[in-house]
Amino acid sequence: EAQLAMIIGAYVLGLSLSEMQELEDIWSMEKKNERVLKRLLEILDSHLNRLDERLTDLNILRNEILDYRGRIRAKTGAG
Repeated sequence: EAQLAMIIGAYVLGLSLSEMQELEDIWSMEKKNERVLKRLLEILDSHLNRLDERLTDLNILRNEILDYRGRIRAKTGAG
């Protein structure tokens, strides 16, 4: 039951199956939460960095769409 809760939590956080398997492998070898939690922090940091990059890219795209829409409205008089 605790393992299922951990899997669901990992899924909600966006961990891949291979990342979850890696954490399980660490636990199986060492039987210590400290190493598992350290690796989990590394994985979460990596996910956050990728999300920040995607958010930046999406914000750039949003601004480009708004600009393009504004130019179209100006040309069509649909301001």
